[in-house]
Amino acid sequence: MKKILVLPLTAFCIALATTGAFAQNSRQRVEFSGEVDEEAIIFISRNRISLKTSTTEPVYGLKYKFGSEFPRKRVNCYFKSKNGRGKIELIQQPLESNKYTAAIRITDTDRARAKYDFVLVWD
Repeated sequence: MKKILVLPLTAFCIALATTGAFAQNSRQRVEFSGEVDEEAIIFISRNRISLKTSTTEPVYGLKYKFGSEFPRKRVNCYFKSKNGRGKIELIQQPLESNKYTAAIRITDTDRARAKYDFVLVWD
């Protein structure tokens, strides 16, 4: 019979879940998914996303979900995860001068559109 060491990992997860930082970070996020051709800039402000593309093609299959409303104050944003064949980069942190809007650029240099996903978190 195989033995699996579950208790130490479970105890570690329970300890993390009971800390305020872990619970807070799980809410302070936005998840994005969509198919991009060439380049798209995603602007994140409050509880909405707006897009600017380099072609006349829209972002196909667009899905996004906020864990909580994006704050109207200066915060530090960073990627928890990002996936896609091209480049995903944070090009603008939220500041008073940009009305607390974060901007992410997706650059896809290959032919045809491709799927991109990211999770942006803030503290």
